[in-house]
Formats: sequence, structure tokens, C-alpha cells
Amino acid sequence: MNGERFFYMLPKLVTDITAIRDLLMAEDIELTKAEEVLDKLVRNSYLHSIVDEETVAIYERIFGIKTFGDLETRRSMLIAKLRGAGATTKELVKNVAESFTYGEVAVIQEYEQYTVRIKFISEKGVPKNLEALRHSLREIIPAHLDIRFEFTYTTWGEHLAKTWNDLFRSTWNEARVV
Repeated sequence: MNGERFFYMLPKLVTDITAIRDLLMAEDIELTKAEEVLDKLVRNSYLHSIVDEETVAIYERIFGIKTFGDLETRRSMLIAKLRGAGATTKELVKNVAESFTYGEVAVIQEYEQYTVRIKFISEKGVPKNLEALRHSLREIIPAHLDIRFEFTYTTWGEHLAKTWNDLFRSTWNEARVV
């Protein structure tokens, strides 16, 4: 940001003039600011890369919803709302659930129990934004169906391959999802 990006375009005789050098440095500063604003505009144009709270609020008004949580959770809820349009199918529920960036899920329909089970199969443990996922799924799954979540944890059999010293280096919560 010292104006040197323009120097190679001009002859040395011109760049040695103090007024020209000052002008190029000022232009470089302003162009850098414009590039940053343009980059932010482009990133805010896509739901998966929104960078500020104000843009999330604009999308919330457009979609007619109120999201909650941190920026990543709010972006996931907006993406889920966009993906959740249309008739509720098993594929739609899977698509919405996977928009919350916690890996792959399996959707199991249990009609006799009036339940839809969401099983997290590629990541172990409980997702941090589970309540936001529940909220988004509740908007698309019919009200008479219950939503149940299944999580995967590390079993004792998987821990037998490790030594106690390996396990003592981690907390209980970390050991559950190794």
C-alpha cells in the first residue's frame, strides 16, 4: 500500500517526481479501500460466505425469518430456509440437515411412531448448533411428526486400541468423539 503497484507502469523519470510519487501512493490507498469494499460486497452476495451481521439481517427480512446464534449458525439457518422450499420429502429433510455443516446425515422415517430420525453418520458427537437445526427442520417437517436426533460416539471397543496414557491426555468429552 505504498504506491509501488503503479511504479512499474511508468518510466523511472516520472516516478522520481515527488508529487507523482505522492499521487500514486494516495491512489493506491484509495484503490485498496475500494478493493476491500468490493470483496465484502461479493462475499455478502452469497449465503455461505456472508461476513457481517447487517447482511444477515437483510437476508432475514427477505426470507421472513428470525435466526439466532453466531454468524455461522445464522448463515446455516438461511441456507436451510432456502433449501427447504417445496414439498417435504426425505431428500429435502436430508438436504436441509446437511446444510448445517456437520457432515452427512441419514433420515429415517418411522411412520408407525410418527417420528423422523436424523442420524449423524460422518461426524461424532453433538453439533454445536443443534437447536438451530431443530428450528429449521421444524419449519419443514409436518407438525404431527416428532423429530429425534441420533449421535455417534466412540465406543469402548474403539478405545481398546489406545493406551490409558493416550486417553489421559484428553478430557472425557474429547475421548467420547475420538
